[in-house]
Amino acid sequence: MSGENAAIKHNIFILTLSNMVLQAIGFLYRMMLTKLAGTEAMGLNSLIMQIYSIAVSITISGMNVAVVTLAARASQSGEAAIRRIVRLAAKTYVVIYAAMAIPVLLLRKSIAAHLIGDINLSTSIALVLLCIFLTGFENLFKSLHLGTNRAKTTALSEIIEQSARLVIVLLLLKSLSTGESTRAVTLIIAGMVLSEFFSIGILLTSYKKNYVRGNSIIEHKKDPSASRTYLLILAPAAFTAIASTVFESVASLLLPGRLEIAGYTRSMALAAIGTMNGIAVPLVTIPMCFVGAANNVILPKISESMSKGESAKLHRLVKKSLIAAGAMVVLVNAPLLPFLNKISMLCFGIVPAKGVFLLLTVKYGIIYYQITSVMIMNGMMMQNKILAHAVIGEIIQMLLIYLLCSNPFLHIYGYLAAMIIGEGLRLILNLSAIQIMLRKTAE
Repeated sequence: MSGENAAIKHNIFILTLSNMVLQAIGFLYRMMLTKLAGTEAMGLNSLIMQIYSIAVSITISGMNVAVVTLAARASQSGEAAIRRIVRLAAKTYVVIYAAMAIPVLLLRKSIAAHLIGDINLSTSIALVLLCIFLTGFENLFKSLHLGTNRAKTTALSEIIEQSARLVIVLLLLKSLSTGESTRAVTLIIAGMVLSEFFSIGILLTSYKKNYVRGNSIIEHKKDPSASRTYLLILAPAAFTAIASTVFESVASLLLPGRLEIAGYTRSMALAAIGTMNGIAVPLVTIPMCFVGAANNVILPKISESMSKGESAKLHRLVKKSLIAAGAMVVLVNAPLLPFLNKISMLCFGIVPAKGVFLLLTVKYGIIYYQITSVMIMNGMMMQNKILAHAVIGEIIQMLLIYLLCSNPFLHIYGYLAAMIIGEGLRLILNLSAIQIMLRKTAE
């Protein structure tokens, strides 16, 4: 047990350190975008990335959960079992991606004109689809490595990819930008596409080295039980991601119009959204580097404990996960809050509206617990309940955004208040379900 705890701590440390480096790169990246592209372009980019998020939720998010879970269970069964998971996931991904991408590609001009409000972004949507295709294979191999405790490889691939993205986007904006926001967005997404090749190359090389040896790649033995389990995890996990992302994206796409009703001009609304998403959120979510790392490492352990019926170990893992999520709020967010305005001005030369940092701190304090609870439930094979709770929380959240953001006295604060209420409700439902499941496993 002590050896396993040491391995868990080591992997969490590796991923936390990696995430801290990624956040530092992300800060540099956003500072660069603020200077070279401007907040209006960042606002447009955040809107088009809602399409990215919806597409990723449809094609990739469920696959991530399924591959990590099955890889953790198959890690002791040999390389052949791992390769079967990869083949199954790759085939399923390609089919789902094609069903999603073809209609979006054909309708990209209408989507750009009517959902985003700028038909010139149709080229960016096509590039987003290419980026998603590459990201899917990156995530497949990343999830496989996480499920088999190869955290160092995923950390390396992420750092190199994000570093490459920063350099490539910098070169593209400096050499090809004309000062137009739509062109800047296209160049930013083109840089994302090119950077994907770096991470895919590293992960694919590692996969071939560790799981494909000699002529073993030609083995195609089927495992019907693994296929059934994969689909049972994939379907509700994918629908959960789709529901959450669709509601969030619809709310984000509605937000500029609701803010205009509250008295903003469109340019002011886009700038406010760009400042909040591109500057304020990254500063508040610094602890996410630890929370995300801990969840990525502990999910396979919870899945393994659940499959083996190790109730005592399962209880310990759940307790430690929730304590870790809360510790980040106390140790990082709360002490950092009084200094965020100064940090924002120093790094970006912009300060969000008064009170935004406080409300974002409350929101993400809840989200740390919420995403940890989702991780626990995924390990416990409770994907159906995750889906139901997500739909309830997101519906409440979107309705509140629609009602509150058009109020001249609330405007952007109404958006943040709605997010807090929706995420809080979802967390309460998740924790209740976890408690019930832990009681059942202890009987």
